[in-house]
Amino acid sequence: GAALDAADFLAGLPSLDTVPEFVESLHAQAAQQGLRIDSAQYRPQVWPGRAASAGATRVVVTRYQVVLPVRGDYPRLRHWLEASLHRYPSLALDELSLHRETRGGAQVEARVSLSFYCQSGA
Repeated sequence: GAALDAADFLAGLPSLDTVPEFVESLHAQAAQQGLRIDSAQYRPQVWPGRAASAGATRVVVTRYQVVLPVRGDYPRLRHWLEASLHRYPSLALDELSLHRETRGGAQVEARVSLSFYCQSGA
């Protein structure tokens, strides 16, 4: 049923204590691609949950939004985003805006907004 599907989905989210590893990996993978991230904004948003069934642990979902200004080569930016989304199935690309200094140039300035969804029992 739908309640079981929701419970399975929530149980499949990574634990809240994986956020530091996620953030570190995101920055390390960008550096490996030759991308430059000079700053970052982090915004956790907590959604208190409820138990899927009587006696079950209540699950709290946290949306950990990361906004990054990224500079670098467009194909490398694309590869970094694809690899990050593949590595972290609970990661979502919220927004991507691109700006090129020169027409036809490979170098871009991007504003990347990602949401990493995780859970903790309460």
